[in-house]
Amino acid sequence: EAERVVPVIRALRARHGGDSVTISVDTRKSLVARAAVEAGADWINDVSAGEFDPDMFKVGAELMAPMVLMHSKGTPETMNDLVSYDSVVEEVVEHLLQRRRAAQEAGVPLWNIVLDPGVGFAKKM
Repeated sequence: EAERVVPVIRALRARHGGDSVTISVDTRKSLVARAAVEAGADWINDVSAGEFDPDMFKVGAELMAPMVLMHSKGTPETMNDLVSYDSVVEEVVEHLLQRRRAAQEAGVPLWNIVLDPGVGFAKKM
């Protein structure tokens, strides 16, 4: 995954004058997130909100990279079977606040945390 995304990030940086574009990396893997940010990505967008890889928040804290924490259930392969909630709003809010606390406890500053309800990821409207 890093071998695919890092060259693209470097090319975007090279072609768009350094910092004139904001780049996000969408990954659940801390090694990919680290490589991407070190190559020039600005944001880490973790669709597992740090649950897939226990080192994700450590990377975000070390690199001081803003992190998007998205709510989802299961994996991309199983999430469509996990769309049942007692209260989708309450469960999503509670999950996101819990993941925000976990990120902060790992050293990610509050101002570097963005919460994404992940509409469409294990949800029916």
